[in-house]
Amino acid sequence: MAFWRKTTLLFCATFAVIIWHAVFEVRGGELEVYFFDVGQGDAIFIETPSGNQVLIDGGPDKSVVSSLSRVMPFYDRSIDIVILTHPHSDHFAGLIDVFKRYEVDLFIENGFTDSSPVYQELEYIMGDADVKRKIARAGERILLDQNLWLDIISPADSPSLVSHENPNEATVVGRLVYSETAFLFTGDMEKTEEVRLASSNFELESNILKVAHHGSKNSSTLLFLEKVAPSIAVVSSGKNRYGHPHQEALDRLASVGAKILRTDEQSTILIKSDGDSFVVSPDIL
Repeated sequence: MAFWRKTTLLFCATFAVIIWHAVFEVRGGELEVYFFDVGQGDAIFIETPSGNQVLIDGGPDKSVVSSLSRVMPFYDRSIDIVILTHPHSDHFAGLIDVFKRYEVDLFIENGFTDSSPVYQELEYIMGDADVKRKIARAGERILLDQNLWLDIISPADSPSLVSHENPNEATVVGRLVYSETAFLFTGDMEKTEEVRLASSNFELESNILKVAHHGSKNSSTLLFLEKVAPSIAVVSSGKNRYGHPHQEALDRLASVGAKILRTDEQSTILIKSDGDSFVVSPDIL
């Protein structure tokens, strides 16, 4: 009996060491950006070197929670910031389950609402959780970590410039900068807003571009792409009736020298950066 008691105690002690090592593991200096495969929709998860977390959009269903559970420790039940680029269901429906599972410190949105029952459920859950909310406006900078920030470059800082007919034209667009590496997140931005931004004073040049509107032909205009000059272009899409991504958009991306990655072909895509350079990590899930 003494042998088995000692063996059991040794096993428990070893298991505890493994668990606590995971809890207090010292992170390296890498930024991690996950473009989740959520089908026809968007869901992007950002984790900074010090562990701050941002989720941009939640995809069309609860699959985003499964994706989060694969990249977040089991004991981590909080997300610092959730950003909804605009209230279309392929971007917000999955957030319902995110708010049920995780405590969220701040919700950033474009100010539009939706009359659908699914969106009303999201509103109810956020209200019940008493989530702090903020309307995004161009020109704002969100500090996420040392030498790491997210610049909001759309919607326009003047509400009079924002269309109230098409939420895509008021998509929250953000440029994530980590020292020498930059990501541009474009939601479902379309031609009108791309042209406006390309003619603005905002810095657009970025190493990695999240391709607007799932590769729609009405986005990824050549003028805009030339301003961004991406090395990597990530298309978030799945089986759909719209034909996304359209070949016209893919051709324009190729013409500016961007390497195209697609969640419908590569599944979830992880890009890591130490600030000076970045690397695409294949087969993460």
